[in-house]
Amino acid sequence: MGQTIQDMALAYAAKGWKLVPLYGVVEQSVCTCWKGKDCGTPGKHPSGGNGWHLSASSDEDTIMSWFETDKPVNIGLLLGPASGVVDVELDGEDAIAAWNSLGLGEIYTPTYRAGRGPHRLFRWDEGLPAAQVKTPLGIEVRIGNDGKATQSVLPPSRHHPGAHYEWLPGRSPDDVELAPLPEKLVNLLWNDDGTGVVRTSIAKTPAREVLHRPLKVGERNNELHR
Repeated sequence: MGQTIQDMALAYAAKGWKLVPLYGVVEQSVCTCWKGKDCGTPGKHPSGGNGWHLSASSDEDTIMSWFETDKPVNIGLLLGPASGVVDVELDGEDAIAAWNSLGLGEIYTPTYRAGRGPHRLFRWDEGLPAAQVKTPLGIEVRIGNDGKATQSVLPPSRHHPGAHYEWLPGRSPDDVELAPLPEKLVNLLWNDDGTGVVRTSIAKTPAREVLHRPLKVGERNNELHR
């Protein structure tokens, strides 16, 4: 991949990924948004307002227009079905320990360094739960389902402490294809009640009730998975 953020953005777009412009970081912890040093998420939030996801694009001219400014610009990836990508973030020691306890180890999928832990990108699948984000056992899984947009900052965007997001050696999208989400993690997503605590016992519905239960609009995939 190219060395400039513009070149890398175009390389992502060539893969069909939908990108969004993000505010940049002027100096340590100072965002280019109107809040400046008082911003709670410097360099991490979209510059497109409430409808930011509507500006997601893989068009070369559109992407290049984002950089026609004298202020730094970061880039984000619109997750979910639009880009076909799910982001799994291990944000802290507890999440890393949970990942290791599942025996998932290293998975050859695009992986980059961020501020507090690695981000692993996986292939989105229509059989995933209808949710924007789930955090089973503290592992943050950004699914981008259920019509709620979510995004992740991509390398080589600048992190607010000053360092840049960067791909692990041999783990960029040019080096390795998106892997499917591990089955263990998919099962946890379905058993997470939204609190991040995975249920240890699940009440079973008799098979005849599942088979004859009328399906609601938009629930076919979820019911088939169950």
